[in-house]
This record gives sequence, structure tokens and C-alpha cells, in this order.
Amino acid sequence: MIYIHGEIYTELAREVLPDIMRDLADQGDLVVCSSGGDLDEAFALHDAMRQRTYQMPTLALGRCMSAAVLLVAAGAQGERKAGRNTTFMLHNVELEGAGDPKTLIRLAEVSERMMAKYARLLAQYSKRNRDHWQAMFDSGSDVFFTAGDAFDWGLIDKIV
Repeated sequence: MIYIHGEIYTELAREVLPDIMRDLADQGDLVVCSSGGDLDEAFALHDAMRQRTYQMPTLALGRCMSAAVLLVAAGAQGERKAGRNTTFMLHNVELEGAGDPKTLIRLAEVSERMMAKYARLLAQYSKRNRDHWQAMFDSGSDVFFTAGDAFDWGLIDKIV
């Protein structure tokens, strides 16, 4: 099994990417307990997961928030699981480091493209369309939901 526990950041991605890319005979699960983190790093982990010769089963435990939701949703169809008491959460990307107004505008444009890509990917892996996910991102606040909601929306296939 491969574990992602904690924030998704550069060092964690550097650690986990080789394991995700390795073709393991036991087809180990990706177990995620994370508050999220850097969306670019999550996109890298996502793309690595999708390059494997077999799709990875995923299991969300405890908390599956922000960027971490993508990793669980991208797991093997029929093998995306969450613990009954897992808390899910989605929100818009947080802008950081904007010094001058021009930089802020550029960061906002990049943010919009990122969130549109994230909404498109979640729509691809779920029963809900892109507008459903985009509305969550555009709500302006953290949107919490249960494993039951994640199941109903098609983000996961089983509650364990």
C-alpha cells in the first residue's frame, strides 16, 4: 500500500511518485488521509496514477479535503472507497503571494483555469457534471460533505 497522510506538498509528491509509478504485483491501494495542499502537486500525482498499467484502488480515511479529493476520485472504477466517518471538503484555490495588482490579476486567472480543470476532472470521475463541482468551488467557502454524499455523487464506489 501507498499512504498519503497529511498535506500534499512537493516533498511528499517526490516521495510518493516513484511508488505510484512502479508496477507492483500486489496492486496496492492508495490510502489517503489528507487536508489537501498544493493543487499542482495533486495534478502531478493524479497524472502519475493514470499512467500505471493498472488503475489504483483508493481508500479515503479520516479526512479527504481539497486537493486530496482528486486523488481518491481518480482511483480504479469500482475500487474507490471511503471510511464511513470520512469527512470530505472542497473549496476554491487560495491565492498567495500577490504583491502588486497585476500579479493578483494573473494569479486569479491561473486560479480560475486550475479550478476549471479540477471541476472537469471531478466530473469525469463522478456522476455529477462540471457545473456541480464548479459551483462548489465558486461558493466562496469550504464545502464539507460526508462519505454518503461522495458515494451518491459518484466520487467513491463503496463505503467501508
